[in-house]
Amino acid sequence: MAALPRPASEQFNDNAQIATSRTRRWLLAGAGTALAAGVAALFLAPSLIVSRNDYYEVATKAGERRVLKFGDHNQVTLNGSSRIRLDRNDARFASLESGEGSFDIKHDAKAPFTLEVGNNRLVDIGTSFNVVRYSTGHVVAVSEGTILYNPDREAIRLSAGQSLRSDDRDRRIQLARIDPAEVGSWQRGVLAYRGASLDDIASDLSRNLGKPVRASPRLASRSFTGTIEISGDEGQLFERLGKLLGVESRRTSDGWRLDEPTTSTD
Repeated sequence: MAALPRPASEQFNDNAQIATSRTRRWLLAGAGTALAAGVAALFLAPSLIVSRNDYYEVATKAGERRVLKFGDHNQVTLNGSSRIRLDRNDARFASLESGEGSFDIKHDAKAPFTLEVGNNRLVDIGTSFNVVRYSTGHVVAVSEGTILYNPDREAIRLSAGQSLRSDDRDRRIQLARIDPAEVGSWQRGVLAYRGASLDDIASDLSRNLGKPVRASPRLASRSFTGTIEISGDEGQLFERLGKLLGVESRRTSDGWRLDEPTTSTD
């Protein structure tokens, strides 16, 4: 870009007034061009002028749970360390930004409820379902009714007693049968799993207990199928957990760590 002319105080000939005049005309022309470009951009890209004030977020702390009612008979129960985005003008939309939520949605054929989970969409066909977002993917489980997963891509129909696990790294999707009574069972102090990694289990424990729980890198991908009751004394819980998962539960400065069992030597 060409350098601007020097101020008149720095000009040493009779062209000073001409240079200053040219500068003014250049600035005015530039301003007009920028204004025209801005107006054109508003017409060509209307999304740029959509007000974001209609959206609002609700978040929970680790260990906290919160029930939100929105629209007519719609409800979501947020687990700890979760965040959801809602629209004040559209009760048939929500976006689970992080964490876990259990949804109970009233069916409306004329206005289906849509839940965004990252780059994925769940379209409700009258149902109750649970969604949890992990660092590497998400899990959807349906207890009542039906939802349509990514109608414009995979278009997978999930009914009561079915779950879907998606790995965001390679877009690998796994479907499974589940007991509808296990969907959202975290609200009753029970975590139910079928082939879940210890890394995901540690995330769930952190959300529900309100303190960090980590699985050692060597154990993170180990899978587990079964149920974990998270009520009662914390020390006793992790003692039971160690036996159930075949790990050693160790206290840390801020929470717990799941490690490989130590082998005692005589």
